[in-house]
Amino acid sequence: MTYRIVGVDDYNIVIEFRKDNKEITFKSYDEAEKYKQLIVKEAIIPSKYKLTIKE
Repeated sequence: MTYRIVGVDDYNIVIEFRKDNKEITFKSYDEAEKYKQLIVKEAIIPSKYKLTIKE
């Protein structure tokens, strides 16, 4: 099973995280959660996006 991080804003605009034109996925929920925390800490995307982890 793989996990991915998705961001959604108030207007239901969805963002996905990609590298080299491939979606970034994680093998464990914990790994995805750590990356999500890094995104928030480093302010990589605007704070208006609610980040969730999906299978």
